[in-house]
Amino acid sequence: MDVAIASGVILGSSVVSQKILGKIKDMMKMGLAMLFYGTIMCFVSFFVTNFWVLLPLGLGAIFLGVIQTIIYPLIQKITEKTQQGKIFAAFETLTVGIIPLGSILFGFIAKFLVPQIFFLIYGFYYIFLAIIFILIIKKYNFS
Repeated sequence: MDVAIASGVILGSSVVSQKILGKIKDMMKMGLAMLFYGTIMCFVSFFVTNFWVLLPLGLGAIFLGVIQTIIYPLIQKITEKTQQGKIFAAFETLTVGIIPLGSILFGFIAKFLVPQIFFLIYGFYYIFLAIIFILIIKKYNFS
């Protein structure tokens, strides 16, 4: 499973982000990647107990690679040079610091949900966030 996800992230960050989605503005590219990732995670719910779960997980990870390729240059672009160290430190502290909390929370929730329902909820949540993200981009004309 890790190989499928790692392969997807590498493919997404190297080829898909630059070659296939290269003409789309970064913020919209990020919103679309979130939307596609959420859709594929909903699709994963149909294959959870099957060997074929690796294919949609790898495909979904392509869009995680796209998001990761965009987020760090975006932070560099929108922050002053003198503040970038602080911003990156805060960003990494938040993103890495939340991982154990997410593991605890979803470990607890996993006792009550079958994997199919978990992936559906996770996918719909990502789709919901993507729609909000895209609407904000459109409203405030971010590029």
